[in-house]
This record gives sequence, C-alpha cells and structure tokens, in this order.
Amino acid sequence: MILTRFVKREGRQKFIDTREAANLWDIAMSKYMILEYQQTAQHLAKDLDLKWVLGMMIKSNEKPFAILRPLWNNTR
Repeated sequence: MILTRFVKREGRQKFIDTREAANLWDIAMSKYMILEYQQTAQHLAKDLDLKWVLGMMIKSNEKPFAILRPLWNNTR
C-alpha cells in the first residue's frame, strides 16, 4: 500500500471506482441526515442555551456541504 501523502501529485489517482463513490455518497448522505435532524431539533427547542449549542454544531457541520454544493449543482 502506497501512502498518497508521499506520492507526487502527478502519480495520484485521478478517478475513483464505483464502490468508493458509493461509500462516499453514503457517508455524505448520513452526515446530511444528521444535519437535518440538528436543524429540526434547533427549530423545536425552547431553551436558548440548547438552541445556541445546536446552532454552533450546525454551523460546523455545514462547512463541508458548502464546498460540495457547487459540485452537486454543476453535475445536474
């Protein structure tokens, strides 16, 4: 097994196979479901401290999706 950290960029794999793509898709969808659950909990919460904590969690969990959204929009 070659560690990709020590391989030059030209030697790195440019494409992924369908199994890797499916695994990445499953991971992204499960994280997105968690984000939706947190947003629902934030809207239903009445405690201000709980709303603040959930808001901070949502903000940190939305960062990867902000990167992926333009990619998803370009593929359609």
